This record gives sequence, structure tokens and C-alpha cells, in this order.
Amino acid sequence: MVETHISLSVNRLLNEDTYAIPLYQRNFAWTYDEIEQLLNDVADAFQENRDNYNYYIGTLVVNKENDIFKIIDGQQRTTALNLIALALKHEFGFDRLKAVKLTFPARKKSNKNIQDLFAKKKILEGDENELTRGYRHARDALKKVLEERRLDPQSFVDYLFENVIIFRSILPEDLDLNLYFERFNSR
Repeated sequence: MVETHISLSVNRLLNEDTYAIPLYQRNFAWTYDEIEQLLNDVADAFQENRDNYNYYIGTLVVNKENDIFKIIDGQQRTTALNLIALALKHEFGFDRLKAVKLTFPARKKSNKNIQDLFAKKKILEGDENELTRGYRHARDALKKVLEERRLDPQSFVDYLFENVIIFRSILPEDLDLNLYFERFNSR
């Protein structure tokens, strides 16, 4: 049985379960600034000698259907973490991502682009979308944060994957998701 409330390291989040972005979710919208802010927040925690402590980056609210977790809230952060892991893999040589376990069932182009990013296939100019832009933002923000703060890349990546935690909450199966999503996003 799957626990309904659990703390997940970034490593577990990205490598254990499959997550899907439902059609009613907006496209990935984080810009360079939001990705850089996330990395700076993690770098702050890392540099404050909290390497023995976990750094919590928020919640991920999901609905479980079969073996897939559909993301209700936390999609931007989860997608950004996947793009950061892809940039670490291809640009910095830190292969901590076993496979892309983030899917976009209603967005074929997004699904293709994230798989192409994982395989490091060249994305054709007309096939670019918010994920390929997000990947470039993640790559550039990582370079800036690592260089400006003079971080040891290996130690920072270890901290990011093992000590950065997201709290996942699974909604009850009998919940009206449309009503929940509408109320959740109108607060």
C-alpha cells in the first residue's frame, strides 16, 4: 500500500514513481528567474552547513490512478526539478536521472521533447516548446549559481538529490478532482 503522505528526496521523486501532467494543468511556465531562485534557495541551505539536515521545498499534491500519480499541485516545481536533473546530466556529467518519469499524456509535443532532452537528441527549431526553453534556463541558472557561489558541484548535486525534500500528499480516491482543483486554484 502506498503511503498517502510522504517526504520524498529529489532522487526518489525523479526516479521512483511516474508522474503525469493532466490536461487541465497549464503548460510549464517557470522562467529563468524562478529556476534560478529555486537553485539559490537550495544553495543557501547547502552553504549554511545544513548538509546533515533536509531542506523542504514545498508540497506535491497528486491523485493516484493505477501506478501513475497525476499532479494536482506542484507541477511547476516538479517539472523544473526534472529539467535541472537533465541539465546536470548533459551539461555537467552528473547522471542521477535513470529515466524521465514525467509524462504529458495530453501533450504529445511536450512528451516527445522531454524524452528527446533525456536522450540528448537535437530538438528541431520548430519543435521547441516551454520544456526546451526551461532546459536552457536550468542549464544557465546552474552555471551561474555554481560559479558565483563557488560551489563544489559534486557536493551540491549530492545535497540537491538527497537532502532536498518535497512533501507528497495523495488525495482520496473518491474526491471530485474537478471541484478540488477549482477550489484549490481559486484560493
